[in-house]
Amino acid sequence: MKMDKATKYVKDLPGFKRTNPQYFSDQMIDKILEVIILMGGEIWTLRHRQAITEKLMASGRPVSADMIETFESDESFRDQMEVERQDLIRRMFASLAAGEFPDPREAGFNWAANPQAAGNDQQEK
Repeated sequence: MKMDKATKYVKDLPGFKRTNPQYFSDQMIDKILEVIILMGGEIWTLRHRQAITEKLMASGRPVSADMIETFESDESFRDQMEVERQDLIRRMFASLAAGEFPDPREAGFNWAANPQAAGNDQQEK
């Protein structure tokens, strides 16, 4: 792989070589984080398929697995899914990125409407 001077530093980062990189001093933390990331991917896949299924069911016709697999979304649906995906990521990883995060069970709380809640604003508390 040819790299320019600006990106050459990445060769020294954990994970560049296809090995079993260790990011934290305790390897178990790496393994737990890997499990969390994998579970997040699975959760998102299920949520996305559920949203597709619900959209197809709204037509009132029976829905088949093939219809779900071949579903072609419009721009509005893709935008909605992107907002929901970002919301899931924020909720899953906000505590790692910015420490304590707000309780989403609070009345009226909406992650999509409060993107700063997962950001560095939490350091002011």
